[in-house]
Amino acid sequence: MSGRKNNLVTYTTLSAGDMSGNLTSAVTDVRWLDNLVFYITFTGTPTGTFAVQVSPDQTTWYDLDLSPTPVASGSSGSHRISLHQLPDCYIRGTYTATSGSGSCKMLIAGKMI
Repeated sequence: MSGRKNNLVTYTTLSAGDMSGNLTSAVTDVRWLDNLVFYITFTGTPTGTFAVQVSPDQTTWYDLDLSPTPVASGSSGSHRISLHQLPDCYIRGTYTATSGSGSCKMLIAGKMI
């Protein structure tokens, strides 16, 4: 007997975000998923930090400890953030701007193991 595994097909949670200010992606429901991946790409000359936040209720948000902390350091770039065995219900990505400007896109995908 085979069962169906839950999958979250890659989709965009933030498109063309203006990196001259702080950004927050759309919230994604990740219940029943074990492994997740965030893809972040950005252009321009932004300087700032990225974070992944989780929540049990979409009201209170907690930053995940990411090491090293993903940053934008004045030029275009990208980050892949892989998360395993995540027990939280909801997830989103954030960007905290320090200086510069640019455009940011965030995607998420996931699957049950």
